[in-house]
Amino acid sequence: MPEGIMKIDREQLKQRQQKIEEARTALKKYFIGIDTIIDDLLDYIQIWYLMPEILNRPIIVNLWGMTGVGKTDLIRRLVKLLNFQDRFLEVELSNVDNTNYYSSVASYFENYEMNDSKPAIVLFDEIQRFNTIDTEGKPLESTKFTDFWELLSDGRLSKKERSDLDWYISDFITSSKYAQQRKQKGEENIEEDPTLGLYEAKELRKMLSLDKSLTDMADMKRSEMLKIIMQEKKKKKIYEPVDHSQTLIIVSGNLDEAFEMSNLTSEADVDADIFHSYTKKVTIVDVKNALSRKFRPEQVARFGNIHLIYTSLRKSDF
Repeated sequence: MPEGIMKIDREQLKQRQQKIEEARTALKKYFIGIDTIIDDLLDYIQIWYLMPEILNRPIIVNLWGMTGVGKTDLIRRLVKLLNFQDRFLEVELSNVDNTNYYSSVASYFENYEMNDSKPAIVLFDEIQRFNTIDTEGKPLESTKFTDFWELLSDGRLSKKERSDLDWYISDFITSSKYAQQRKQKGEENIEEDPTLGLYEAKELRKMLSLDKSLTDMADMKRSEMLKIIMQEKKKKKIYEPVDHSQTLIIVSGNLDEAFEMSNLTSEADVDADIFHSYTKKVTIVDVKNALSRKFRPEQVARFGNIHLIYTSLRKSDF
């Protein structure tokens, strides 16, 4: 057995294989006309679901099609069938939405407590809104979600929390000295060593990747937490990028540039089979050409080579 590959439990492997096949049957029963998409999707993600431990980079699957073909719904139902609801993250990236609270992919992972190395599923939906070049091919200036390309590249997200930890250390030491000074001046009811509280406990548990319950940390004294911070800083592991190799990345979008027939909304009398024939001719080359009108060449390459293309429904499907 190659070095670094864990011994796989045969019974567990058999159970996971059965789960995949049950999901395949359930999805085909629910969705009409996309049996090929379902088969291809489950075949591509099989290695991730059966043996995520052997992966050294995330599996990236792209779903392309016109609006309303069921791309998002397919992934949501798959997540439920695989019992991954607690390890599922749905993200819509955009360069124009200033109301989005998050500015990085890592912040999404951290907020949902998924910025770890455990198996997970993340869906980047409506990716066409996250274009990095304009209609003339000129780069757009953007500082948001730049780590998306970092994630697609090697599955690792950098940690940028050194200054935050230093702030906590300084704050803990300064507040302790200030409390002592006030007590020496005769002030009463001064708590020299207060507990962390829920907010600080949540932030520090996330920064240090501590395997402690939030309630236990919230009741921890600041002086005790300061010792833990200093110990973890010496290990330096807290500064290493988080490895998301065991994350299944699904990218979904509507590429009108590839599906030119999507603009024929006024043609109400066109036979459904004709639309199906049009969409059936769309190839990976067409998809990559469409992507190249929205993203830089090196970014298009990071989407990988697994592209599942939805066709429109046939008359018999309706």
